[in-house]
Formats: sequence, structure tokens, C-alpha cells
Amino acid sequence: MSTMGASMTGPTPPVPEDSSAASRRWRVWASVAIGGFTVVAIVFGFFVISSRGGDGVADAIGIGHRHDTAVAFVSPVPPPTLVAWTNATLSMLEAAIPDNGQAVFVQNCAACHGENGIAVGPTFPNLAGQHRTAIYKQLRDYSGGQRSSPIMASMAALVDDGQMADIAAYLASLEPAPQQRAAGTPSDIVALTTTGDPARGLPPCGSCHGARGGPQGTPSLDGQPAGYLQLQLEAFASGARGNDIYALMRTIAAMLTQSEIEQLAGYYGQ
Repeated sequence: MSTMGASMTGPTPPVPEDSSAASRRWRVWASVAIGGFTVVAIVFGFFVISSRGGDGVADAIGIGHRHDTAVAFVSPVPPPTLVAWTNATLSMLEAAIPDNGQAVFVQNCAACHGENGIAVGPTFPNLAGQHRTAIYKQLRDYSGGQRSSPIMASMAALVDDGQMADIAAYLASLEPAPQQRAAGTPSDIVALTTTGDPARGLPPCGSCHGARGGPQGTPSLDGQPAGYLQLQLEAFASGARGNDIYALMRTIAAMLTQSEIEQLAGYYGQ
């Protein structure tokens, strides 16, 4: 037993010389392979980053960062109108002088809108009897570029705020064009004007555009030329006109079919 124990706890036999050499060679080649792979990766990465431009390498290692680099600035969307219904604005409109407005209107506007505010053609709006806030807002929008028209922009540029208010007061004092409802208007079109279409989220047209008016600056549609109304609804639907607050008319008009636009214009127009 003692002999067996001694043999089991004796020294480990030496590794053969050829096996030890092979192990050393393997470690050397493994180190060479790893080192070579690392060098290749660095060189490859250098050329890839360099291909990004002159600052590619500097940016990659963190020395190319510049705190004063210009950042692209996106201009905010301009407001649909510059008119604010402040007490000062409303007081100016209330104090406006119709006689002064008549003189300016006849001289500058009557060629298209008629001396009595009844348009000379179907593509121009009738302005007689219109709410003074609606007239004033549109003149301001034309002068500020929120509503596009080369002719109206140049005309609005000829008058100041006080004259715009006088013009609005004069037109509001005139007798509006007679209302002639088209006979045989389909019931669903009439419903759009009185109850809207809840399924599509469409409010009734009359809630804002009734004869008694709606929100400040909202025009009455009764007695307008049908051709003019159709053009404006189409412009709102396409986005060509965008001086409506909160894009309300653009949203509504875009949900109408072309047939509904034409029939609504005929219902309100003449």
C-alpha cells in the first residue's frame, strides 16, 4: 500500500520537448494573427471614415466637434392673419366714418365691386351689407400677404388702417344684394347649411356664415355670386387660400365633394 501511495503522489512526468515547442509556436502564431487582424481593422476603419470628408477622422476621434457650428433654422409658419380683435381694433371699427369710406371706395374699388357694393362680375364678391369686421379683416389680409391676389394687394396697399375701417363702415351701411335661393336644392345640401354632417365632423355652414354673422371677421354668404363662392371653396379645399383661423375652412372644404361645393355655392349664391 505504501508503495502504491508513493507512486501516485510522485512528481509529474516531464512534458516531451516536442510538445512544449509546438505549444509555444501556437501561441506565437495566435498572437500574430490577432495583431494582424487588429491592424487591418484599424487601417480599414481609417479609409472608411476618411471617405466621409475632411473632418471625418477628426469627428470620429472627438476632436472635430465645434460648439459654434450653425444649426439649420426652420422658419415658423406665418399666421393666417395679422388681425387681432382687441378693444382698440373694435373701437376703431365702431368709430369709423362711412362717408369717408365711400369716397375712398368709389375711387379705388368701384370698378370691380360697383359703387353700391354689388359686383360687376360673377368672380367678384358683393360687399354691400357685409359685416364690417369681415371687410376689414380681408383688406388687412390682402395688405399683409395672408390672402393672395396681386390686384387686391396693390389696392389694399393704398389705404391705411383707418381708411380700411371707413371703407368697412360704408359697405356695412349699404343694402345687401337680394337673396335668391336656387329652386330644387337637394335636402342633403340644405342639411349641410343647417345641421352639418356629424358623421364627417362637418359643422353647419349657417353656424358661422348666417345673415346675423358668426365669429368676428366671418362673412355672410347670402347673396354672393355663385361663381365667386365656388372659387373660394375650391381655393380653401386645395390650400391655395389659407387666411382662415385654425385652418377651419381649409379642413371643412377639403371634406366636401366637388358636387357639394358647386351645389352649396348655388344655394347661397345667385
